Amino acid sequence: MTDLADWTASELVAAYARRAVSPVEVTRSVLDRVGEHDPTLNAFSLVDEEGALDQAARSEDRWRTGTPAGPVDGVPASDEASVRLGTAAATSARSASRASRGVDIDM
Repeated sequence: MTDLADWTASELVAAYARRAVSPVEVTRSVLDRVGEHDPTLNAFSLVDEEGALDQAARSEDRWRTGTPAGPVDGVPASDEASVRLGTAAATSARSASRASRGVDIDM
């Protein structure tokens, strides 16, 4: 099996439907990849591993009950949201499962 972080969204969704892989497994693979390469690339100012795994677990529950939240529920993706905190800007990444449900964070 190739690294789950290399799978396309279509491959992931088909595998979720067959219960061949889970959103939690995929999210861990992606987080491992980020952990391996981000020290060099410095692409993220903040990676919310706990939040991503929590969202993946919720997605896994929805797939298990046959009620995915949308066509890409559980497919990891980064989402940059800049928030002004005093004089500093903070950037965060959110999981695709949250974004696929149309959940917005008011900033």
